[in-house]
Amino acid sequence: MEYDRSKEIFAFYNVENLLLPDAPPVHSADPTISGLRNWDDRKYRQKLNKIAHVAELISASEGVLPMLFGVAEIQGEKALTDILELPFFKAFRAVHFPSADTRGIDVALLYDPEKVEILSSKTIRLTEESGQVFDTRDILHVRLGFCNEIFNAYVVHFPSRKDKDANFGLRENLVRRLAADIAQYSNSEAVILMGDFNCNPDDKMLLPIFENNSGKQIFNPFADLYTNGIYSTFHNKSGQTFDQIMLSEHFEQSDFPLKFTAAKVFSHEKLRSSNRKLGQRPARTYAGTRYLGGYSDHFPVITVLN
Repeated sequence: MEYDRSKEIFAFYNVENLLLPDAPPVHSADPTISGLRNWDDRKYRQKLNKIAHVAELISASEGVLPMLFGVAEIQGEKALTDILELPFFKAFRAVHFPSADTRGIDVALLYDPEKVEILSSKTIRLTEESGQVFDTRDILHVRLGFCNEIFNAYVVHFPSRKDKDANFGLRENLVRRLAADIAQYSNSEAVILMGDFNCNPDDKMLLPIFENNSGKQIFNPFADLYTNGIYSTFHNKSGQTFDQIMLSEHFEQSDFPLKFTAAKVFSHEKLRSSNRKLGQRPARTYAGTRYLGGYSDHFPVITVLN
């Protein structure tokens, strides 16, 4: 493949439950650690290959490898190591910390070490005043060097909206923590915020990210996609653009090394459901505990930069 050296891309992908395979059950009715039915090593390896295939499709479509590739719903260091051992990802490195999630479901940032240098990394963990840690995914913050500039990349996977949105308060607190952390850097350093926010771009919950930072403002190019009915995931009959990549104003300035040009939901036909009625939706791996063999219940999202 001919690579386009005049542009770069950032990507994010919620891969849908990349869980380590279950041990063979002693009895067919035994509960599994994963909570899935018949989640064995063969299906796990197929899932890994599908993640690599998605990255290959993105790179072939855009003509360039992602500089940064955020991922969500990976189960710990072993799953991440298995991703990096795939032929497509051998050129990548990763930043990852175990999170407070009880199932060990984490986020990570894959990056091209030929292009960026890791300066520091940390997690933002939600705790109560008593010190008790909330059972939810941490926010990953990585400071990177590129072309004599510093980028602050954040990868998030906010709590889901299930059970009549019992996690609303957790998401709200995480947004506030995130906004406060961004404000420390956004005046002089660029910010890239990617992830599954479990809310759409027009959700008022996200306002602290845009209103309360003391430096360069953050803009969300996925707001227009959502308004125009371009979705990254679906719930029942409703399309949602939960997966987003937000950027600081640095990426709109002509003298900055990278200038934003486009945002996309990567809904390649190979990633879509084969069901005629669900043809615009992602081909998911599981429906509940029933194995479907697809890629993920989310489409990847990308931003293109010159």
